[in-house]
Amino acid sequence: MSIVPESSADEVAGANLDGVDATRLMGSEGVVPHLGANGSLAAWRIEWLVGPHWPIDAVAVEVAQRDEHCAGRLGSELTALIIDAYNAVAEAVEAADAAYNRSDLHGRFRAIATSLRTWAQTHPHEYGLIFGSPVPGYEAPQDTIDPAARVPFAIISVIVEARSGEDAPSSSPDPDLVEALSGLDGFTGGLLTTDVLRDAVAAWAQIFGLVSLELFGHLKNSVAPDGVLFDRAIGTLATGALTPERS
Repeated sequence: MSIVPESSADEVAGANLDGVDATRLMGSEGVVPHLGANGSLAAWRIEWLVGPHWPIDAVAVEVAQRDEHCAGRLGSELTALIIDAYNAVAEAVEAADAAYNRSDLHGRFRAIATSLRTWAQTHPHEYGLIFGSPVPGYEAPQDTIDPAARVPFAIISVIVEARSGEDAPSSSPDPDLVEALSGLDGFTGGLLTTDVLRDAVAAWAQIFGLVSLELFGHLKNSVAPDGVLFDRAIGTLATGALTPERS
């Protein structure tokens, strides 16, 4: 994906932005993404990779208020970027998983988690786009669902392989938990216990939580950014998630 050049504040001062206030699109250094020949917001190729000078959420809200057609164009561009990002992180995760012997479930689990962290750190804007705060006014269409499911599928699949033969607990499952996880029945075919599904979803959430806390600066000045905590935490998580429970 190409990165568009930036324009100075002077260049955009008189541009036709379909009624959008150009000053709201400028970053702290007074630059915005290059507008192109016609200076029309509807014609922009949205490039998330231009960094902090591109306040995409502010643009989305402004356009939605001003021009329905422009908002539709912006939504289409966002959807394309979102799908590209989901597929890119999935390819990295799936490649890491494929590098391990299928029977090495602990190695595969750790490789999936580590590759996700590595990808996030080298592609922070794409990660933020798909796993950060939702863009105000944007609702992802159905064609984002399959790309979005690829990484969770890789994580959960390893846990499923490790615990697919686990006996059902002697006590009745929690009916509220069964209902909460019913959306996964299509993925599991109803062959897994509620406890396995609970642990799989929890592991998925914890991996992303560790990655996001670090990437978005919530661990700054608290945890060294050398990956040691992440590595140890993933090791502990793998042991817990992949070890069958005894009834």
